Amino acid sequence: MLALIDADCLPLYAEEENEETEEKEAVDIIERFLRSTEKVTAVFASPYGPSGSVFRLQEDHAGQSCCPPGIPHCSTPCNALGLLDPALPAHALSLSLCGGQEEMLKMLFLESICSICRISKKNGLCESLAIFCRERNLAEEVKELLENEPMDQLRTAVRYQAMLAIAALSEMKAISEEEIIRLSHACFKAIFCLPPKEDLNICLYNQTMRAMEKMLQSLLVSHHTSNRDKLQNILEVLLLYTSSQTKTVRERAMEQISKLYCFCQEPFGKLLQPSQRTDIVLMALEKTTEDCAVEDSEWSEILLDMVLSQPSDWLMDAPVIVRFIHRHLKSNSTSIQETLFSVLEVLAYEFPRDVLMSVLIHLPQNDSTMDMWKNIIYCTQSSESILEELCTVLVEEEICGIPIEELDLLRLTVPQILESIHRNLRRRLASLQQTLFSLLDMLTSLFPRDVLMSVLIHLPQSDSTTLDMWKRMLAPTATSEKLLEALCSVLQDQLLCMIFNITAVDFSLLRLTVMCPTEEIRQELCNPDLFQMFLKIKSLPLLWLVLRGLVLLSERPETAREIRALLPDVMETLQFGNAHITLNALTIFRNVMNHLGKMEARPIALELAGKLLYLFNHVSGEVRESSILLFKDVIEAVVWWQKGKMKKKVRRGLLPLLFRNSDETSSVAQAAREALVACARFLKWQKLEHQAERRNVVGITECLLEQKRQMVAKNLRQSLLYLKDPQATIRQEALLFIGLAWSYWNPSEGKRKKIYSVLHSLEHDSRPLVRCQATQSENPDSEMFTAAEKIRMGQACRTVLLALQFPLSS
Repeated sequence: MLALIDADCLPLYAEEENEETEEKEAVDIIERFLRSTEKVTAVFASPYGPSGSVFRLQEDHAGQSCCPPGIPHCSTPCNALGLLDPALPAHALSLSLCGGQEEMLKMLFLESICSICRISKKNGLCESLAIFCRERNLAEEVKELLENEPMDQLRTAVRYQAMLAIAALSEMKAISEEEIIRLSHACFKAIFCLPPKEDLNICLYNQTMRAMEKMLQSLLVSHHTSNRDKLQNILEVLLLYTSSQTKTVRERAMEQISKLYCFCQEPFGKLLQPSQRTDIVLMALEKTTEDCAVEDSEWSEILLDMVLSQPSDWLMDAPVIVRFIHRHLKSNSTSIQETLFSVLEVLAYEFPRDVLMSVLIHLPQNDSTMDMWKNIIYCTQSSESILEELCTVLVEEEICGIPIEELDLLRLTVPQILESIHRNLRRRLASLQQTLFSLLDMLTSLFPRDVLMSVLIHLPQSDSTTLDMWKRMLAPTATSEKLLEALCSVLQDQLLCMIFNITAVDFSLLRLTVMCPTEEIRQELCNPDLFQMFLKIKSLPLLWLVLRGLVLLSERPETAREIRALLPDVMETLQFGNAHITLNALTIFRNVMNHLGKMEARPIALELAGKLLYLFNHVSGEVRESSILLFKDVIEAVVWWQKGKMKKKVRRGLLPLLFRNSDETSSVAQAAREALVACARFLKWQKLEHQAERRNVVGITECLLEQKRQMVAKNLRQSLLYLKDPQATIRQEALLFIGLAWSYWNPSEGKRKKIYSVLHSLEHDSRPLVRCQATQSENPDSEMFTAAEKIRMGQACRTVLLALQFPLSS
């Protein structure tokens, strides 16, 4: 009946008595094992068949097994087999046996080590136990057992129990630093050198591997030395097996390294030699390119994640890794290619020069190399570094020893390189732009036709960056005879002619626009019918050539007269909003009007004036200045019956011109002052003209506010847009106008809320004066302002700030 009582229900002294008995039995087994020269107490005939079968050892009183769970066993008491000394209590141990006596003694010995360690740890006797273990050299005994295990089979749980015993000794700090390395080597050899797991008992193998993982973790966390030193010692032993001639051994070692990394979560790349790191990277990559088990795939992914998170530590030998990627890119698996390319991208970002030289020089010029090159120049992460290095390499052609003229890879991928340059230029990084343009210059010099053709075929044609590249290539200082020949060839290309539906003969006229203008060239260029067709082209690079030609023709009265009928078509080019295109179009208008009179713009004056209004706020100062000056001329060219409509457009321009009086570009500000006077004269508004001539901003503002209430409301709404202008002076003038306008206009609550929200955003403005006007309600006379500024703010500042604080619910 007592046997059926749960141990947890026994009195404390009974439990202690059981532990004491268990400990004595374990110590006795250890002593008997150590005294035995052959480690065998008896030889007898086993009723369970030949030796070498799997057996299981159990503790009757604890219900725990010293063998892995899941291994088949029986429950014959060990004393019934006559193995143990009759003096041992009958209840101490029972074991299941399908093998020889020596294996059973080994198991008893190893389980006894685990038992005394567990009990001593519970009772706080770790130090005395460590002395006991070291005196009896138990760690060396365990190592010897592992070394004597057969390498061609796994039929017993000795390896499993040995791992548990080492873990237990480590927790008791009963293993010296030197013994850790020797034990690790013995453990790895005993397991890594086994046959493939398909030829083993899978359950026993998996449990043994888990026991080894637990043992390694115990070694790392339970010793006196730092984790880093212990980790380095264990890694050095593991790395011996990663270079084994046997694939299975290498894979098992790599798996343990990945699991160590997961456990430590500590970057250990710097603990290894560069060649060792490269071996680990290549092993992990090799696994990704093969059909492997799920667990193999998992550890390779873990290692690759580690590598990609610490690329500077792991990807140092770039040429070797690049060659590996090149060899394995032929795989039909999309996932494998994606993995390889992800490594290549990180590699190119970290070591751009090594990767560039490997791809351009050392790899065979085939499809795989082409795919790698396209990938690294297309990838956002790596392209910037690669393009910078490519520029350096091309500059240092002789130093690098690269025969550029033989590099078909560069010529064949000009479209991809230009796309990458275009993409990086659009990022507007000032530090990179000069390098990218220098690279573009060198590519143009090396492969002029390919570069010109690629810009017109492969880059977006309505994009300003494309035009910036085109202008750079065809700049007067860069237009060589070789480049002109290439441009002529491109303009006669059948593919280009088919795309734009223009014959090669007609297209060839555009080559004259980049040549030095002689009398003969001007005469040949003067073909209005062709230019009218060219103006329909939707390609900014080609349209820039067309307008460049028209600018040349507009510079002389006789040729300007020939193209005056094209002004409506020229006006349509303003829709693109590109600064270069717009400047050329405005220049053509001004040249024609200067040579032939302002009346030449009469047919389109009204429509042109409306388009020019939108250019007053253009990001380009040149466009702002030119459009304002042209607007001044155009309003005077309108026919009498359209003056009523023109007056409406002129009134729309008054507020923008007022704000542009304070433009940070002095030439724009001067043009705005002149145009404002001209507008006042056109409107026959003497008071406004007088204030504009005096440059009295407050007086001009008051004139505008004396208009009809509807016009004041429209001006007020328009001024809100200028509070977001990039120039602080413009924002300041808009805020001043709003302050003065408030006393002339009583908005509804909804409109007041909208104005409040816009003004409230200026609390964080970069300009102190603007911030003050938006946030400080009672102190416009602060010392931070000059006397002139105080006068200008005056009532406007107070009015605005009262508006900000006005109770919206009232």
